[in-house]
Amino acid sequence: MLVIRTAEELAYALDSPLETKLRTRLDARSKTLCDYLDEYALEELAIFIIAQPGDTLGDLNKVSPLRLVEGNRFVLEVETASQHDGWLELTFILSDDGSGLVLFVPTNPYPGADWRTACEAIGAAMQDPTSR
Repeated sequence: MLVIRTAEELAYALDSPLETKLRTRLDARSKTLCDYLDEYALEELAIFIIAQPGDTLGDLNKVSPLRLVEGNRFVLEVETASQHDGWLELTFILSDDGSGLVLFVPTNPYPGADWRTACEAIGAAMQDPTSR
């Protein structure tokens, strides 16, 4: 997993050989936060996690400040979910002050069957809000 917590790590990631669609989404998220970076450090606003081949769903709990998964499901409510050309972007709100975690998951293929199960459940829940 690629975990981005600081502005320096974000700049390094954007300069690295990321897949084009992922770079576009990550850059868009960073630009959203630009106005706040004079007053706050990136780690106070957001954490970005990029799932990679070989990562397990359970690995998320090792790198996230809050427990995100249990078994094959997300236990923290997903604030937003969107699909972008082979990437699923999930946003979680971590605290009352609005800091968040943005998770990017490749979908073609998923890193593993556990990811597919959890992400498909999110998709179903987003389509049917009564199931949340």
